[in-house]
Parts: sequence; C-alpha cells; structure tokens
Amino acid sequence: MIVQIYFINMTSKELIDLIEGDKTKLKNWFENFDKQSNSITQWCKLLYYPNEENYSYWICHKIRNHIASGLNYHFGVGHLNNQKFPSIAETSFKDAIEVIQKGEAVRTQLLEVYPKIVEIIY
Repeated sequence: MIVQIYFINMTSKELIDLIEGDKTKLKNWFENFDKQSNSITQWCKLLYYPNEENYSYWICHKIRNHIASGLNYHFGVGHLNNQKFPSIAETSFKDAIEVIQKGEAVRTQLLEVYPKIVEIIY
C-alpha cells in the first residue's frame, strides 16, 4: 500500500499558487489533505500557524472554508443538481487568498509572541 502525504508544511505563496492554478489539481489536493486531517490543527501545521492558539484556528478555518466553498461552486453544488457558479467560486477563491495574505502578518507576529506567552503561563 502506498500512502502519499500531501504537504506537511506549505508557504502562503505555495497555497496561493495552488488556488490560482488548475482547479482539478486544487480539488484533488484539498480532498486528500482534508481527509488526512482530523482537526483544524492540521491546517495550522500546514501553514505554520502556532497550534493551541485560537486566532490560528480561526484564520485557518476561514482559509479552509473559502477554499471548500470555491471548489463546491466551481465543480457544482450537489443539492442544486450539480449546478456550477463560477463567479461565486472565483469570489470564494479570492477571499481565501485575501485571508492568506492578511493572515501572513498576523502569523509572523503570533510566532514571535506565542512562545513568550507560553513561557509566562507555564
């Protein structure tokens, strides 16, 4: 049995490139990665956000949900007879990219301050 790992870590740029690229490739990656992850913590690890930090969870959850929505609208909404909504899909993908880009500044600050917080608390 061959087990394939789909990106243990990924830069923001790599994820943005994936979102902007071939949507079938994005869909395959997303489905495989999402199947392997059992919580939003996997998304935090993927994008180098500190774990056990609520802001990390919220940001990564938002990124994940925008990508999932974009794929759903791009490939067809099941409960609407698989009707496709390309303009809504594009908006969802743009929203995901915007959160990734804005989150990058927050991520770097969290990585600086989080160890200090942990040191004080524990």
